[in-house]
Amino acid sequence: MGLSVTRGAGTVTAVFGSPQEIVISHTNDSIRIGDGTNLLTVNADGTLPVSSAVPQATIIDEASSTVTYIGKAAIGAATGSASWQIQRLTTSGGTITIAWADGDADYDNVWNNRASLSYS
Repeated sequence: MGLSVTRGAGTVTAVFGSPQEIVISHTNDSIRIGDGTNLLTVNADGTLPVSSAVPQATIIDEASSTVTYIGKAAIGAATGSASWQIQRLTTSGGTITIAWADGDADYDNVWNNRASLSYS
């Protein structure tokens, strides 16, 4: 079994005999690992990105006439797990302001704690 390594623009391909192929590429702050067709992207901080193209669970909580929370997570995520992306919509007059839990769109919040989180 031979090993060949090919380097390209931001890509290293290691081939361990045929048909086993491992592709590792890096772009910006992430790495992609896979077989050349099916790739897994991992962020620099070790988290897996969640795309809007991936089916997600969504919960909408109309907490009051002026505040609505929208939570998204992987299907099957527990509402008590730190795996939710949460938005707070606040209505004042005719204006709706959208703010994110922790000030970002990361999937690292607990849906059950949505009312006590910091938003910006």
